[in-house]
Amino acid sequence: MSKKYLATLIIPALFLANSAVADGFSLYANLGYAMPKFSNGSADTWMNAFMENRYSINSDSQNEPLFGIGAAYNWAFNSVAFNLGASAYYLRTSVSGINSPFINIPTLSAPTLDYNVIGHSYAIMLEPKFILTEYTWQPYILGGAGLSYNRFSGYTENSSIPGSGASPTKFPFTNKSTSQLAYELGIGIQHYFRIANHTPILALDYRYINWGDAKLGNTASTPSNNLSFGELYTTAITLSLIWLL
Repeated sequence: MSKKYLATLIIPALFLANSAVADGFSLYANLGYAMPKFSNGSADTWMNAFMENRYSINSDSQNEPLFGIGAAYNWAFNSVAFNLGASAYYLRTSVSGINSPFINIPTLSAPTLDYNVIGHSYAIMLEPKFILTEYTWQPYILGGAGLSYNRFSGYTENSSIPGSGASPTKFPFTNKSTSQLAYELGIGIQHYFRIANHTPILALDYRYINWGDAKLGNTASTPSNNLSFGELYTTAITLSLIWLL
């Protein structure tokens, strides 16, 4: 039998051989490489009746780990499977940028300050997942919707240029926690492996996650103001280990 003929038999078999897919529960853990961003490039805020400041964001390019765990139930059909999971995620972010005071007085060139904020975001989502199971390397699409909890805190600032005369505010923005809608979309591929009497699944996907609004609370000098960074969203490359029960 020629090598060419063998290849025509083996290569399709690698992809078309159907892995054992059955109804049942699974547990999974996710580790992702996330690239978070904020929808606002800057925010203008009145600090008092005479001073409006502009807070520009220059930390738009971030690389952070994304962590997740979850459980799901799988329904298997002829060549597709439907998976419904409940997942929890955690993402740490930071926001840094430039505080430009007195933008309401164009003729005044006030020295700027660098600021920094730390964010912790959590999300719990229901995740439907559709899988083409007629292949050993099984493509899938997934979505998800649920609730997020975003906490941004620890506002600090320092003079952009030492000796410029710019002094950190005596009334920094307060910590702020918000709960709101979170959602995601993704596409990926998964493969079954045989380990002893178990068949774990390794999955790799690319997904978009929107965590909702990211903001700080008001200041003591102006109780009605706050500092909003817009929506926090991220694209992520995620590796998942799925364990069938």
